[in-house]
Amino acid sequence: FNLQTEFHVQETIRDVSLLHNHTMFAVAQKKYVYIYDNSGIELHCLRHHTDINRLEFLPYHFLLASIGKTGYLKYQDTSTGTIISQHRTKLGDCGVMVQNPRNAVLCLGHRNGT
Repeated sequence: FNLQTEFHVQETIRDVSLLHNHTMFAVAQKKYVYIYDNSGIELHCLRHHTDINRLEFLPYHFLLASIGKTGYLKYQDTSTGTIISQHRTKLGDCGVMVQNPRNAVLCLGHRNGT
């Protein structure tokens, strides 16, 4: 494992997810989600994803999934840049999200145990 890039964003980073073929990565910062390339150059700012705690990339679907303090699970197509779906969990802040690699099902963990 070699270190690809290192840079300072001067902001709180909550999660990082590698995209596509490891030349780009998404970073959930304090307010928005940003996409950087492997040299640390900012490519996109995803303003529809606010106050995000967790990111997960679904490689076979080219979708970036995010969930945060608002409790909305959002799917964004990384090839076209459009929001595919938003689901309100009605459970508030979510701190855990993990993907099953066999079937791409996302499991969420909320503070109340659900």
